[in-house]
Amino acid sequence: MLKLGSKIFDIIFSEFNRKKIENFTIWTATLGFIFHLSLVLLNNNSIVTFTIKNPEYRPVNASADSEEVKNIKKVIIKLRKDINIKLLHDPEDNMENRHLKEQFLID
Repeated sequence: MLKLGSKIFDIIFSEFNRKKIENFTIWTATLGFIFHLSLVLLNNNSIVTFTIKNPEYRPVNASADSEEVKNIKKVIIKLRKDINIKLLHDPEDNMENRHLKEQFLID
């Protein structure tokens, strides 16, 4: 049983598969960084369009809030001004501390 597990491990984490996983991780992180940077630098009237080249060979998913769409060919991102949200915030507790508390259960 141990030999079978070892063989499966060797196949999954072979040099070829590790390089594919590394490339996927690098591309995903790069695209995420570019996306977030573009949102920071854009004004309220900007429209961003991503058109996926070869979506049948490189499937892409898009997610916003709690919704995800799989195998997209094109994404158009713009600000919706018809939605208003009231954000409750404690001025004594900054967002960085709040994120640390929620992620790591710090009291």
